[in-house]
Amino acid sequence: MAFKLLDGILFNEDVVHETHHDIESFVWVLCYSICRRLLTSQSFTQVKKKAITSFFHNAFGRVDLSAVRNSRGVRAPLEIPRRFSEFLSPPMILLLKNLDEHIQHQHLTKTPIFVTHEMILVELDNTISALRNV
Repeated sequence: MAFKLLDGILFNEDVVHETHHDIESFVWVLCYSICRRLLTSQSFTQVKKKAITSFFHNAFGRVDLSAVRNSRGVRAPLEIPRRFSEFLSPPMILLLKNLDEHIQHQHLTKTPIFVTHEMILVELDNTISALRNV
């Protein structure tokens, strides 16, 4: 769920559900899927497996709305490349870094630049093209 929607629920504020909220939610689901894939890999040492499991639970294992909001607020799910870059291809690292920048511009600037379908589509198309060449 998008950060602003979580804010609205937690602080009993009216928030108009807009397209950029759904697109932000897609970014969180994509991060979840990538991290979940890392969890199912068999090629990790026990230490790395434990680190990935801990990261996964901290980023996605929250059931309390306040904890989920805090995770989104610090963009914890988008830290995958910072924490586990050795397990991601360069195109995936670039994708996650670019998505992080889009989310930052949506939340951390005085004049938000809302994430659009076109922005995400460009990032995904670029990543797919780059992965084809890997």
